[in-house]
Amino acid sequence: WLKDKKGVFTMKDGSKHIGRIAFTSADGVIVRTGPGTTVRLDETHIVGQADWTGSLMPKGLLLGLDLNQLADLYAYLKTL
Repeated sequence: WLKDKKGVFTMKDGSKHIGRIAFTSADGVIVRTGPGTTVRLDETHIVGQADWTGSLMPKGLLLGLDLNQLADLYAYLKTL
């Protein structure tokens, strides 16, 4: 897996983690799941991994935003 590639990881307990891969090692993966949020996934607990082709933005994020709020969001996203 390449750094900064979006992926979905399925764990033994059935949970899923979606995000950008920040770091990989022989025993696990660190995934950025949100702004300033990472999770370390132990390789022995990962039962599946695949490319994620969907958006990382939460569903409904733009609903109810006016034009100024959309412009603010766009300006923020450009800084990332």
